[in-house]
Amino acid sequence: MKIHNLMEEVVTDAVHKVVQEEKARGKTVSEDYITDIVCYVLNRIPPKYVSTGKGIAYSTTEYFSDAQLMVDIVALATEGFKRITGTERSYYQHNRKFFPDSDNVFFIPLIKGRLLFGKTFEPAYDVDIILLHGDMPAHMIDDRWQNPYRITSSLPGTFVFMPAPFPAKEKGQKKAFKFCVSIDKEGFNPIRHYFDVASVSVPRETEPDIEHSIILSDLYLSEPHDEDSTFF
Repeated sequence: MKIHNLMEEVVTDAVHKVVQEEKARGKTVSEDYITDIVCYVLNRIPPKYVSTGKGIAYSTTEYFSDAQLMVDIVALATEGFKRITGTERSYYQHNRKFFPDSDNVFFIPLIKGRLLFGKTFEPAYDVDIILLHGDMPAHMIDDRWQNPYRITSSLPGTFVFMPAPFPAKEKGQKKAFKFCVSIDKEGFNPIRHYFDVASVSVPRETEPDIEHSIILSDLYLSEPHDEDSTFF
């Protein structure tokens, strides 16, 4: 069953209209800015989920005809445009994508996890987490994704990686890739968490499915005298 948030379509349409108006005034807006503006609006309105084609068709017509809703969304889109384009983001100008030079690729899903302090079970912070492929840090899909990933006090406990795809000889190949989450924080035992990710190759032009993710088991920072092993 495929679940769809109808508001994505409604908001994306409204944002593109706002952007077109801004472009008519001579402003330059990249696709990266547009994506962030859409996210800005979606994070500020309730979602509307549907699961069938008829539901999508009926609800789309209903929401596009809701004048007050469209006014609210356009207002948020305008606000988001001002906030996001008013902030300098270096990766918008120099966003390199790390794709192999092959017609088919293995996409790796989002890799998510949590890091907790072993004694208190509270979310950890001020920690660098490295995703390794072999002995080297794994390339991320583009410059917007961090590796190492820095867990800060503003978003404690959670880390996420979006690895770059790997080359494939043909479509439909199956392969498992070995990764390791590596954590070294002063005053705590090191963590090396090994895991495999299975993937099936697809054409290079396929859009990666960011809704598909791998959620790792919780990791715990333990002090040197703790008995629990931190190697998996």
